[in-house]
Amino acid sequence: MPGGPGYELRLRDGSLVRLAPAALDPVGERARIDARDPSGRTVGRAAYARVYGLRAELSLEVDDARWHAGLPEELLAALCEVAAARGVATLLVRARPSDMRLLALLRNDFGARETSVRGHVELELATEPRRCIGRDDACARQPARHPAA
Repeated sequence: MPGGPGYELRLRDGSLVRLAPAALDPVGERARIDARDPSGRTVGRAAYARVYGLRAELSLEVDDARWHAGLPEELLAALCEVAAARGVATLLVRARPSDMRLLALLRNDFGARETSVRGHVELELATEPRRCIGRDDACARQPARHPAA
């Protein structure tokens, strides 16, 4: 997908979403990928903003109804691909310890390293392909991707 038109995919719950780059600056300092349902409503978003060198801060927003359908994994995998192609090697995240879904996703599916700092958890994950690190079901899941028309 780096810079491409995007694609549609069917999530684990059977719903269809379209992932597409929404904001890619020309020098790779920022990028955003949006997920939209068939009606065009934004149901998720993953973005990065470079902070220094090969590192960038990650933000991930997903509708609660789509979280367990696999949308966060797909958004983050797509953003990692775009980031790596634009020279970002590491994504940084600061999360609350109570954000168990995000922490589990980053630890289990993307092999994030973490440290606890003053009431927050700071995580680092490589943008290289890291799917299938923690869970067998992530390896078996191959979503149906359809190039955008």
